Amino acid sequence: MITKFEVFLCSAIFAVGVILLTAALPQDKNAVICSSNLKKLSQAVHAYTEVYDGFLPPLIVRNARWEFWMSRILPFTKDARNFYCPANARAQKILADETDGERDLLPAVFDIGSTSYGMNTYLSSDGSKRARWRKLSEAATPAYTISIGDSALKRGYSLRPVRACWQFDYGPVHKQGVSIYTFLDGHVESFTKSTLGLAESFDGWKKDIKRWKNWKGQ
Repeated sequence: MITKFEVFLCSAIFAVGVILLTAALPQDKNAVICSSNLKKLSQAVHAYTEVYDGFLPPLIVRNARWEFWMSRILPFTKDARNFYCPANARAQKILADETDGERDLLPAVFDIGSTSYGMNTYLSSDGSKRARWRKLSEAATPAYTISIGDSALKRGYSLRPVRACWQFDYGPVHKQGVSIYTFLDGHVESFTKSTLGLAESFDGWKKDIKRWKNWKGQ
């Protein structure tokens, strides 16, 4: 008969083994930093909505000089380095050139294509005449709606869920074809091409427009 002590001893040995095995696994430090950045950006978005009557920051404001969502939430995150993923080649040189004392001196944060993250293009105004500004409270399922995530190569400020934009507006940045996204409720998840879901079904993607566009009453 197995005694309670033997059960406890086996459980303890198993727990130690799991800890040792986990410690032996290589850590993707860039992914850890990226996840932390996205959590901070999500917190900044929520802080923005509290100041601006619940409205989400606009993707673009088309004034004399275009203004993007990054500059709108920068005052709420304060550290411009949060806009740069260390796994993104576009951001690596910028991060290497800046010191801790220069974290608020990154003018590139306002420029198209210089930062590492894009905002879901369905979330708020894109600056066009027909676009409407959305409130956070209008989201039907914040925990299922993508807010901000890894942006790959080209424009670097938007995430458009169509196949033509994979690796252009958004796409894999981390190891094993993984991209990281934060949702409207603030949590962070990792996706591959086959798990992300687009606005259309194509070549291994599943159609999942509600991950991108999911408003109450629609």
